[in-house]
Amino acid sequence: MKKAQRQATELAIKNLGGATSIAKRYGISVQAVGHWTKRGVPLKFLKEIAEEGRVARERLRPDLYA
Repeated sequence: MKKAQRQATELAIKNLGGATSIAKRYGISVQAVGHWTKRGVPLKFLKEIAEEGRVARERLRPDLYA
């Protein structure tokens, strides 16, 4: 993962109230959310995370929008 994608993911997580908030909302572990900064936001969460986290999908997953 490139630095810009990691920064965009971290910003979205911050804008959504942090990893704990996201984990509770989606019924996943905090560790799973933490992995997003290494592997990218999973496709099943991408649209909602991008919209509500106020970060473009293209920035969160440039591998899908290249």
